[in-house]
Amino acid sequence: DRRQLRVLDARAGDRAYESRWITERIRVLSGEVNAVSHGEIEHEIVPRHRDEISSLAQDVEQMRSTIIQRTRSEQSALEANSELITALSHDIRNPLTALIGYLELLEMDLDALPESDRFYVRASLANVLSFGFATDKVVSTSTFEEANVVDKERLLSTGIVYDGAEENLGLGSSREPTLDYKVECGEGAYVDDDGNIVIDKDGSTVKLSFGPIEGRELYVEFNKLDYSCEGPLSDANAENGGVKETLARFADALRWKEPTSVDIGLSDGNITTNVQYRTMKDNYYCGRDTFIANLGLSADKRSEVTMKFNRAGTYSFDSIFLYAPSRATLDEDIANLNAIHMENVSMVPNGISGSISLPKEGVLCMQIPYSSGWTARIDGEKASLDQADVMFVGMKVPAGSHEIQLTYRTPYLFEGAAISIVSLVGLALATVMCRVRGSRERNHE
Repeated sequence: DRRQLRVLDARAGDRAYESRWITERIRVLSGEVNAVSHGEIEHEIVPRHRDEISSLAQDVEQMRSTIIQRTRSEQSALEANSELITALSHDIRNPLTALIGYLELLEMDLDALPESDRFYVRASLANVLSFGFATDKVVSTSTFEEANVVDKERLLSTGIVYDGAEENLGLGSSREPTLDYKVECGEGAYVDDDGNIVIDKDGSTVKLSFGPIEGRELYVEFNKLDYSCEGPLSDANAENGGVKETLARFADALRWKEPTSVDIGLSDGNITTNVQYRTMKDNYYCGRDTFIANLGLSADKRSEVTMKFNRAGTYSFDSIFLYAPSRATLDEDIANLNAIHMENVSMVPNGISGSISLPKEGVLCMQIPYSSGWTARIDGEKASLDQADVMFVGMKVPAGSHEIQLTYRTPYLFEGAAISIVSLVGLALATVMCRVRGSRERNHE
């Protein structure tokens, strides 16, 4: 009996030692994984034995090495890309960037181009914003969203729309005045008692006449546009008639298909454009019911717009507005925005750097698509970022000369890697513990 007790005590001691040994190794491995998950990606995990836990440590180390290798490959690709972009950094300005080089080539031989093309080349080159520009004229996003399309264009060309703006600084929010006009219906068109335009014949026209304008752009805005139509067998078309008339209506009904979209052509006599409205039965219907048509800038006098409706039916609107904004100050407005801009712009690994000097506190807008992966530093100190001009990166910058640096990291890259590693470790530990428990039960038996 004593001998059996000694054997049992020895086995219990061995199991306690084995348990402490396994627990200690799990604790060490968990500490190493925790270090990696907190950003110490260079921390090496070294397998120390030849068992399940060491195999687990080896798998985690292989995963860590793979993450490092992929990260370095991405950095090498970004560095190679940055060399190309740095060579072109003087042209990093706005969505016109891709065209700037071609436009500058065209500018060298403007006389060989038609006059209309010369106008567009000069206008495009003159109205390009710098890659990073700053101003103290700021408007809040809420004010911008409440403005109509023409006012939005004015706000974007005279200041910066900034998510972090609590009030409008130096920018008014007055609406662009609309033109008064008179409606003249052509053959097959009329305005009903509810103010809807009713078209009885495909291709009928309605004319909007207004006081003459000259040297201005012209916009037509449709609000809450809707369309409906009556089929050949509708109550409106089912008039009393003989057998022949009834058969004719049935024949028309067999050929008739309800339109899924309608077009409204607009013309001032020289410039023509088009508005397409899609009904709910169209595969591309998206609920859009407000449209604005730009009839361009013209030096000629204009006093009417003709609307041509391609399909018969009833066209309803909450309102139709005509705008004729002046572009006399556009060049000056763009020049004012470009007056304070980033200099010495260069690409760095995973980011962009440059310098800027402001006479007083303002907002810097960099024409990079906004993403939560960007982080910013001003003179080495972390700065907060917000959306500027609807889709770009912006930040508040204090008065004085400053060094700006933006760095990009894929959102949740390391967090995702850490979760993957911890999940793998947890699964492996659960497997090891199950095996240890099974071994104990077999020994006990």
